[in-house]
Amino acid sequence: MPIGYWPSRPDKVSEVVQSLAGGMDESVSPIELLPEQLEYVSNMDSELYPTLQTRRGCAEIFTLSGSGSFYIVVYKDRYYLLGQGGMIPIQGGNFLYTIPDNPTQRWSHSRFYDGEYLYILAGSPGPGKLQRFNGTSVSVVADAPPDQSFVASHSNRLFLASTQNNMISYSGLRAGDDWSSTSDIYTGPGKIAVETEDGEMPTGMIEFGGSLIIFKRFTMHKLYGDDASNFELGQAFAVGCISADTIVVNDGLLYWLASDGFYVYDGGSAPVNISRAIEAYIRQVNSAYAKTCCAGCDGRFIHISLALGGENWPSVCFKFDLRNRTWWRSSLLPRSYYKHEKKLLSYLPPTASPGSGIMEMNSESYTDKGSQIFWEARTKPFSVQTENRKKVINRVYAVVDMDPSATLDISYAMGPEGSSWNPVYTSTVGAGEARILRIPLITRPGPNDYFRIRFKGSGRVKVHRLILETTRRGN
Repeated sequence: MPIGYWPSRPDKVSEVVQSLAGGMDESVSPIELLPEQLEYVSNMDSELYPTLQTRRGCAEIFTLSGSGSFYIVVYKDRYYLLGQGGMIPIQGGNFLYTIPDNPTQRWSHSRFYDGEYLYILAGSPGPGKLQRFNGTSVSVVADAPPDQSFVASHSNRLFLASTQNNMISYSGLRAGDDWSSTSDIYTGPGKIAVETEDGEMPTGMIEFGGSLIIFKRFTMHKLYGDDASNFELGQAFAVGCISADTIVVNDGLLYWLASDGFYVYDGGSAPVNISRAIEAYIRQVNSAYAKTCCAGCDGRFIHISLALGGENWPSVCFKFDLRNRTWWRSSLLPRSYYKHEKKLLSYLPPTASPGSGIMEMNSESYTDKGSQIFWEARTKPFSVQTENRKKVINRVYAVVDMDPSATLDISYAMGPEGSSWNPVYTSTVGAGEARILRIPLITRPGPNDYFRIRFKGSGRVKVHRLILETTRRGN
C-alpha cells in the first residue's frame, strides 16, 4: 500500500497540558529534566503555581550612596547600617562611631532578652570587642573578652565565639555586661569548649529550637541547658556552615549554606541538603570570600546570594520556593538581608541593577525600583515524537497573559541544544488578558529530533501552560 501524505489536521488528536513552573535543575542533562522544569530561567518564579510568571520586584525603602558591605538592623523602630565606616542611622545623622575602612569587615549583632541594648561586634576599638547600643550612643562592654567573632542571645545570656580558640564565653544571667564575676554556677558567667579534631573555629552561632546552634566549617553543634550545672553539647552533625550571613530561621526550620549545599534542619533529624538543583553554583563559591554569601527569607521564598569564582562579592542570586520546593534565578545581587516584621529588606550596592539602596524584596510591584524587569525562560528539550514513534507532536500552543505595559517574544529551536532561535511571536503591548498563541513548529520527525521554546520579554507576563497536541500514527 502506498504511503499517503500526513494530514494537516489528523483525526486521532490528543492534548498534553504542561505547566512550566517546575523551576531550574542544573544537576542533570536538560533532556532528563521533568517536563515542567526549565533549561534556563531568569527573573521568573512559581508564586502562582502552576503558572510561571515574572517575579515580584523590589521597592526602594532608602536611597544610599557609597559601596562596600552594609548590614541592616532595625532597633527601637529606627533603621541603621552597620558596615563600611561604622554605624549610622539610615534616616539621616552622623556616624555613631567609626571603624577603620574595611569593606569586608563582618558584623555580628544580637538583642538581649529585654531589648534594652543592641549588642554588636565590629573591628574597633580592638579586634572583636563587644559593644552595646542604647539607641543614642555606643559604649564598650569592658568586661567582655576581646577577639570575638560572633554574638548571640540564648537563655537570657549573651554568648560569644572566640577568634583565637574554640571557647564559647557566656555572660551572667540577665547581665550582658558581666563576664568575669565569681557568683554561683546558676547565675554567673563562664566558658565552654567546643573542640573538633580539625581544630576549626566557629563560623556562625544562633539560637534555635531552645538550643544554641554553633557552626564550624564542617560541623554543627547544639548546646543544651541554661547554666553551668546543666550545659551539655549534643552529638555533632557532619554539616558545617561557610557563611554566618546565610543562616535563616523561618517557620520553625533552620536554613544555611554549607560547603556542599544549602541545608534545612528541623531541630531533630539530620540536616537535609535541598540545593541539588544549584549544586554546580555552590561548588564554585569562592572559599576565601564565602563569608560574603548571604541569605534571607520573605516567608515564601528564601533568597541566597553567592560569591562565585574569583568574585569577593555575590555574583549570582537564587530563590527557593518554600511551598513548591523549586529553585529560581534572579538578576538582583543583594549583599545583605534583614527580616523586619513581615518584610525582607536587602542592601543593593551601586554596581548592581537597579542601583544602590535599601530595598523591600518580593514587594507588591512587578518592577525593580520602578524599572521594568527583563526575564527569560527556556523549556527543556521536548521530543517531536514518542520513543516508540507511535505519537507525533502536531501543534504547540502557549496560554499567556500579559500586563498592558509588558513585552513578549516567543521563539523555538530544533535540537536538544544550541542557540539558533526561530522567532514566531512578538508583542510590544500586552492585552491585559489571557491569550492562546500557536507556536508553528517546523518539524521532521526522526529518532533524535527535539525542540525547545524560549519565552523572553519585560514586565509582568504569566505563562499559564503549554499545550502539546499529539497525533497517533498507525495502530
